[in-house]
Amino acid sequence: MKYLAEFNCSDIFKYPLSSSHKHNNDIGCFYAIKNISNNKIYIGQTKSFYNRMRSHIYNSRRNKGILIDKNMYNNIDDFRFYILITFKEKNINFFTRKNITIIEQYLIKEYNSKHPYGYNERIYT
Repeated sequence: MKYLAEFNCSDIFKYPLSSSHKHNNDIGCFYAIKNISNNKIYIGQTKSFYNRMRSHIYNSRRNKGILIDKNMYNNIDDFRFYILITFKEKNINFFTRKNITIIEQYLIKEYNSKHPYGYNERIYT
């Protein structure tokens, strides 16, 4: 898997929460979450990487949320978090949703992350 940065769960909590999309630690990006025990992947996109990863982790601790969050429950150490492509790198404005969705769908297909082979539950068309 090609990626710009890799994190484990404890790495995510080293960065402060940001309430503004202009915060220095905010990274708008396409990301992957990989279960290193079975190599299944989830692909997503966010305007705030660290806040979104925290959301996945908090949901997993409550065994709630989307498929990836429920699969992290009791197994958080088996998961790694990756930044694949930053919006800045591709000159993408987060609010131009159509382009983001096209790229996200491409990545879901590229990494074969659609359920049951991965954790993405649907592909938008």
